[in-house]
Amino acid sequence: MQRQGADIQSKIEELDEINQSLRNRDKLKDDAIYQLSDQLVALSTRLQEIERQLNGFSKIPARYEYVPYRRPLANYRKQMKT
Repeated sequence: MQRQGADIQSKIEELDEINQSLRNRDKLKDDAIYQLSDQLVALSTRLQEIERQLNGFSKIPARYEYVPYRRPLANYRKQMKT
């Protein structure tokens, strides 16, 4: 009987150690997730700032906008005569 009680106590201690180990691992994972989440928020904020800055530069000034090539009027009149 005492032997069974000792075996049960030994098994309980082993399971407690495993349980504590798993809790510690979960805590480490939770900490890592929170840290990565904070980094993601910081990177997203920085990306938005960069995009906002680039939006000012990505617009082409009016004088550089694409204008389709137009033939001179003289060439147009020549085509109309033929």
